[in-house]
Amino acid sequence: MEEQQDNKVPAPEKPLSRQGPNMGTLAMFVIFVAIVLFLVYNGREAKQSRITYGLFREQLAADNIAEVEVQGVKVTGEFKEPPIDREAVKKAAEKKAEKTAKEEKKKK
Repeated sequence: MEEQQDNKVPAPEKPLSRQGPNMGTLAMFVIFVAIVLFLVYNGREAKQSRITYGLFREQLAADNIAEVEVQGVKVTGEFKEPPIDREAVKKAAEKKAEKTAKEEKKKK
């Protein structure tokens, strides 16, 4: 028998006229977007803090509330001057004292 040879000519490859972004460019873009989002949202959170209803009432009586916005159960607003939440300061001091006491016990 006669050997049959493939006389088929391979189809020419399509020319690469336009390539997409390479992985390095894509990675840099993703990192850039992540940094921008972090900076935008981190700045917003730094300006807000949670307060107790008692502190709100206290500041309302002292006429230290500049603005209040109610959205369902969420209330946001601004003070005229930043107040000091005595309850929060007291709780923070108690937590710090407890932590220090626990560390002292571990050392002994």
